[in-house]
Amino acid sequence: MKNMITAGEDYIKKMDMADVGLLKICLFSMGLFSGICVTKKNKKKIGFWAMLISTMTCIPLMSKFLRIYKEQE
Repeated sequence: MKNMITAGEDYIKKMDMADVGLLKICLFSMGLFSGICVTKKNKKKIGFWAMLISTMTCIPLMSKFLRIYKEQE
C-alpha cells in the first residue's frame, strides 16, 4: 500500500495542466453517472450534500490561489 501512495505522489509531482484537466473531466463524468443512479426520492438530499461538499472544497482551493496570485503582483 505504501508503494502505491508513493507512486501516486510521484505521479502528481509529474502532472501538467493537461493531466489535471483530464482528471477533472473524469471526476465530473463519474459524478454525472452517480447522479443518474440516484432515485427521485433521494435527489434533494444528494444535491444538498453535493453542493455542500463542492463549496467546502472550492473555498480552500480558491483562497490558496488568491494568496499565490496576490504574492505575484
